[in-house]
Amino acid sequence: MKLPIFLALILLAIGCTELTTEIPDKGTIKPPVFNDNPIMYCGMEIGQKSTYVLLEGQEYFNNQSYDNFAYLNDTLVVEIIDQDENGFLIEEYFTPGSDPLPGNFYYMEDSVYQYYLKAELDTIYFFDPDSQYGMTSLLFWHMDGQLPLSNFTNQEADIIGWKTSISYCECDQTAYDPEYELFGTIYEDLNISIQNAIMAVDGPGTTFVYSNLHGMVRTSHYSWWTQTGFGWDLLGQE
Repeated sequence: MKLPIFLALILLAIGCTELTTEIPDKGTIKPPVFNDNPIMYCGMEIGQKSTYVLLEGQEYFNNQSYDNFAYLNDTLVVEIIDQDENGFLIEEYFTPGSDPLPGNFYYMEDSVYQYYLKAELDTIYFFDPDSQYGMTSLLFWHMDGQLPLSNFTNQEADIIGWKTSISYCECDQTAYDPEYELFGTIYEDLNISIQNAIMAVDGPGTTFVYSNLHGMVRTSHYSWWTQTGFGWDLLGQE
C-alpha cells in the first residue's frame, strides 16, 4: 500500500492525554447515523451507506492497556453513489456537527472524498484510477490497496477496546474474531488485518476489521512515535 508521509506527521503532532472509554450518546448525534442499509462487500449496490464514529486511542504499544480511548464528535458517511467499469464509486462525507481536530489536522469540515471499491476473486480492492499518488479516503487512511474476503482461519483473537488481544509486533499479522459486539450490533466471523511491518522503520501502523457480509467494521491508524492513533467504528442499526 502507498503510505503518505503527511499522515505520519499528523499522528506525531497529536499530544498524549489520558482518555476514558465512553460510548457516544446516539441521541446527540445528528442523522443520518444509523446503518439500515450498510455496505456489504458480498452484495454492493448503489445507495448502500455505512456511517462511522471517530475514536482517539492511546498506548498502542502497551499489551496490558486496551481501554485508553474515547469517541469524538465526528461521524463519517461512506456511500455508494454510482457504478461503472471501474467498480462502485464511493463518496465519503461528514454529518452536520462533526468537528475537525484543532488546526484541521486531518480533514476540513466540508471534505468530500471519492474513490472506488471493487470485489473480485475473493478480494476487495480500494483505489482511485485517476490518481498517481494513491487515493484520498479517511476510512482507508489515504491508502489504496486490497484485502482478502475469504475468512481468516490461522488464529483466533478478541477485539478489546480500540485494539486486539494480539501482542504488539512490528510485523503484519492476520486473525479472526468469531463474535464481536459493537454499539449493540453483533458481528460474526470478522477478519482482522494488522499491517504494522512499516512500524519497524518508524512508520504508522494500520488495522482493518471487516468481513464479506458486514463490510468494514473498524479501521485504525496509529503512530510509532507517540503510541496514539485514530479509528473509525461502524455505528449499529437503530
